[in-house]
Amino acid sequence: MKIICLVKFIPDVENMQFDHKKNVLMREQAKLTINPDDETAIAAALKIKERAPETLVEIITMGPKVVMRKFQDLLRRDVDKGILISDPLYVGSDTYATSRILGKYLKTRKADYIFTGTHSLDGDTSHVPAQIAEILGSCHMNNVITLDIDQLFQGTALLRVNNEGNTLQFQMNPPGIISFEKSREYKMPYIRYGDFQRDVSDKMEILTNQDLGLKEEEVGLAGSLTEVSRTFMKEIAQKDSITVKNDEEGIEAVYQFLKEKGYV
Repeated sequence: MKIICLVKFIPDVENMQFDHKKNVLMREQAKLTINPDDETAIAAALKIKERAPETLVEIITMGPKVVMRKFQDLLRRDVDKGILISDPLYVGSDTYATSRILGKYLKTRKADYIFTGTHSLDGDTSHVPAQIAEILGSCHMNNVITLDIDQLFQGTALLRVNNEGNTLQFQMNPPGIISFEKSREYKMPYIRYGDFQRDVSDKMEILTNQDLGLKEEEVGLAGSLTEVSRTFMKEIAQKDSITVKNDEEGIEAVYQFLKEKGYV
């Protein structure tokens, strides 16, 4: 069995920078972290590989080369192959252009299943997995909580899906795209101590637009259908704070404050 995981590295919201002229996040200068739903997807794939070591797990990410170190850390967790798709032409790509780029590559790869996250914290549109499914002509299911591994090796993916608080069950035949939501059922394994500094360059490949052959007008800002009318920085009002001691006077002050606000 072969599983391809699509991974997105998102900006740390505490240190995020924005290009207001182009209306895009400045990912090259941001501190990046793996998107939580995508982490669940990788953890699910590695759990399957743990059960059946012959399972091939490939991860793909699209972004600037600053993700290299974190991406290599994923390869140190029994992942068989990693593809980084990175090209200056792709800067500013919206979900439509991103799906086109990823879909172009995925058309050249054969896999039983493609695992993704349902949401990304820096956009939360959930467009990309469904759009890739459309490009590939594959079935797709999102908001997946768990899958039955035993059933998977019998040729069918049995999925438990979150539907607005209710849990539904669906069945999917390969090939297909399964989008996970963050779940406690799947935990990313730790890197083994002896693998912290292991060279994984032989597992990794970097692809550019020269490899994919997309037209310039199909990618980046030129190939994006999303139009941002304007952006603005949210202003957070500075609120007054009161410091009290843990004594009778402080307790009385807190009581009077809560009473004024109508809580007591």
